[in-house]
Amino acid sequence: MSQNLFVSILFVCVLSATPALAQNAPAPQPMAPASENANALTADQAKRALDTLQDDGKRAQMIDTLRAIANASPVNPASAPQAAPS
Repeated sequence: MSQNLFVSILFVCVLSATPALAQNAPAPQPMAPASENANALTADQAKRALDTLQDDGKRAQMIDTLRAIANASPVNPASAPQAAPS
């Protein structure tokens, strides 16, 4: 009797797992070639970035520029004070 119960439970488990295993995963989207991607980094841009990062003076200037951008308060038109109606 115990063996029949085990086989029945095993059969139910297999039947309940079958639909999940039968589902197909979505096909991965192919990556667009670099020439079609507007944000792709060109070889010339990569060389210029390397030159900037390897030069201590240029790197410091880039860090200062990025800090200024990061610390700048964004202008949000919704929070800008509006004139009161007269």
